Amino acid sequence: MAFVVSGTRVRPGREPLLDLRLMRRPSFATLMLTSAVFTASAFAHLTYTMLWLQAGLGMSPVGAGLAAMPASAASLVVASVAGRWLDRLPARVPLGGGMALIGVGDLMLTAIGPDSGWQVLTPGLVVSGVGVGLAVPVLSSAALHAAPPERAGMATGAAVTFRQVGFALGVAVLGTVFAAGGHPGSPAAYAERL
Repeated sequence: MAFVVSGTRVRPGREPLLDLRLMRRPSFATLMLTSAVFTASAFAHLTYTMLWLQAGLGMSPVGAGLAAMPASAASLVVASVAGRWLDRLPARVPLGGGMALIGVGDLMLTAIGPDSGWQVLTPGLVVSGVGVGLAVPVLSSAALHAAPPERAGMATGAAVTFRQVGFALGVAVLGTVFAAGGHPGSPAAYAERL
């Protein structure tokens, strides 16, 4: 609320951090919402996945990080290889495709069961990583194109901010769901919550 109030009250001669009039542009507002949903769906669950790997399966922090590495590797490869061609497509194509793949990857991660090992994560993390690799290169450039040139820095800053807000909200929502059943006492209970 304070952000909205302060964003509407700017002293003459001063520039706001985010010109809220940009949100009147449907393409800009949609990109900001996409940025938030993208980060919430692609990364927020990793906080609780790391808890399961460490507390549920007894892995070390390094081991848990290595188990999650397929998402990063897939993202890096896809963004590096496809990044130069993604600008030739309308932003909705790689963003939509990336978001769809992230959703499919997230659904694949629900295969975790009481007797699962860390390997059950790999297929879902790879699919999600491919989606991230398609979406990330396009988000900033699409934000630049959705705002006037004199607001380019503001647009990219807003996209990054909305991504952080999406992550924070995603972790909070998943934390609420995860904590609803009390403290899990066993690896099976961790797996059941995920």
